[in-house]
Amino acid sequence: METAEAARRWVEVLSVAWPSCDVDACLALYAEDATYLAPVEEVRSARDHFREVLALGAPTLWFAAPLVAGDRAAIQWWAIIVIDGEPTTFAAADWLRFNDDGLVVEEHSHWMVKAGPFEPWPSWG
Repeated sequence: METAEAARRWVEVLSVAWPSCDVDACLALYAEDATYLAPVEEVRSARDHFREVLALGAPTLWFAAPLVAGDRAAIQWWAIIVIDGEPTTFAAADWLRFNDDGLVVEEHSHWMVKAGPFEPWPSWG
């Protein structure tokens, strides 16, 4: 599968599966041995990381169009998740590397979190 197609599929599936907390659909985007890397964290299983993300609850989501080069795509996303009754905003940019089957094999994530509901600004994405 071409990287552009895999990246679009990642966005399309997560746009529906993440808000509905569909674990199987979300994890099906990742190879079994996919890694997740974020600043100041140890390298870990991308699938385990996503299970933890899904446990936070159903978000309101926004995704920017993927930027693709070779077997990698950069994708910005924005989420508001109600955690313990309080809205929390996550804004991130993920660098994804895909295998020939279109599955994520490596995810580098840079994100910030802030208490409160903050939607993307008008020119975002």
